[in-house]
Amino acid sequence: AVLYLFVPTSINVICMTLKQDFLIETLDLSFAGGGYGILLIIGWVVKKGGFNCVKNIYYVILAVVGLMLTVGLEIYSYFHGITYNVWYDSITLLLTSFAIFNLFLKAKITYRLNIVKWLSKTSFAVYLCHELFVDILAKYVVINTCQEIKVLVIWLLAIVLSYGVIFVASSKLSDRALRFLFYT
Repeated sequence: AVLYLFVPTSINVICMTLKQDFLIETLDLSFAGGGYGILLIIGWVVKKGGFNCVKNIYYVILAVVGLMLTVGLEIYSYFHGITYNVWYDSITLLLTSFAIFNLFLKAKITYRLNIVKWLSKTSFAVYLCHELFVDILAKYVVINTCQEIKVLVIWLLAIVLSYGVIFVASSKLSDRALRFLFYT
């Protein structure tokens, strides 16, 4: 299911640049949570140690190759006049993030900085509220020179504002309220 769900989106981008019909329509797995459901299953397999036997060098290679393919596919599509926004259904992004995530899991960190603990506790809360800021900022941030710079500025501002809201909320609300609102 992973290959059938994630590979066609990347192949279809290449088909669009060649002015061909889509190779495969994406499988509808909405009954199982769609791509997010598959990601949850992959996370469960990682949690259960299903990939413990893989050596770090393979994760490094997978991360580098996946990142190169992700960027290469975007550049290739833009060069051919196709707008391709990498999203959660991209096999190259999935491979890259999977490899980097597993490398961090295998890292032997004997200490944890307070900022790392705070970031790990609040990242889901930021995920829940960042889209609100993206929508608002997209209306008011005006950068006419380069669309990519506008996207980067909006993304950075949304992340900073989201963390600001979480920081203020975490200093003003009780732990119970925070867990209820943000699952922290």
